[in-house]
Amino acid sequence: MTGRVLGTLGSAYPLDVLVIDRPGLANPLGSHLRPACGQRVGHEKPLPDAYILADNMAPGTPLPDERLRAEVDRIRKELAAGPYRDVLDAARAPMTPGRFWDNLVGAFPRTMFRFPAGNSPC
Repeated sequence: MTGRVLGTLGSAYPLDVLVIDRPGLANPLGSHLRPACGQRVGHEKPLPDAYILADNMAPGTPLPDERLRAEVDRIRKELAAGPYRDVLDAARAPMTPGRFWDNLVGAFPRTMFRFPAGNSPC
């Protein structure tokens, strides 16, 4: 399930159901999404569907639209390396002493990472 308002769907479903809060405040990728024109940072920058699918869908899952499949494949490659992988690992990797140290010393550069959502002119 995906939601557009932080926490709304999570409160409506049992704990064994995956609920994806799309606002940047709740998502490790969305928190680094550059806001579009006129949007507030965090509150009004939902992660695009292609990023949600690339991050949560098993590779090879059929999609009805060829263009969307190509976009998901492109994003999946982005998420596997570089600053995208660093952000995801910082939020999701097991908290070992090494991960703690990496999160501590890498916090500032990681915080500065932003990526655009599509073809926004901002």
